[in-house]
Amino acid sequence: MVALRTAMTALVVCSGLGCMVWGKNRMDQSKEIKQASFGVQTTFKQGQPLQFPDLQLVYLGQRQVKVLGDRLALREDFEVNRNGEKVAFSYGHGFPGDIGPAKFTIGNQVFLLEMVATESVKDPKAGRLKKDELILWRQEDFDQRVNHGR
Repeated sequence: MVALRTAMTALVVCSGLGCMVWGKNRMDQSKEIKQASFGVQTTFKQGQPLQFPDLQLVYLGQRQVKVLGDRLALREDFEVNRNGEKVAFSYGHGFPGDIGPAKFTIGNQVFLLEMVATESVKDPKAGRLKKDELILWRQEDFDQRVNHGR
């Protein structure tokens, strides 16, 4: 008999007679929409929509991908919906020194998503984000904050 824990928060037990699955998919978590603002630290959880002023962002989950041979890097997958247009993108970490924002475009507007750390403050320690925090920016607001306002 073999027991495995899957990425779907389920217990899978297999024997010579077959397999049984207990648990539920993480995407069944709260679907309650959480209000959020651009340029502000926001907590998130898998499957919960974050409603920004003109778009909705949903964290789909985490996966590992091979980079540079056998080295593994994490990808945080998101989907954004704006006026019926949907775009999927990933925030990647696992590259030495590369924790910059993920850039995506929807509706001819560019957005940046920060996780792990934000470039919008001068002190790197103060700019650290928790595992369940992100900051979503409009490109022009991010550029103005980073280049002028810190």
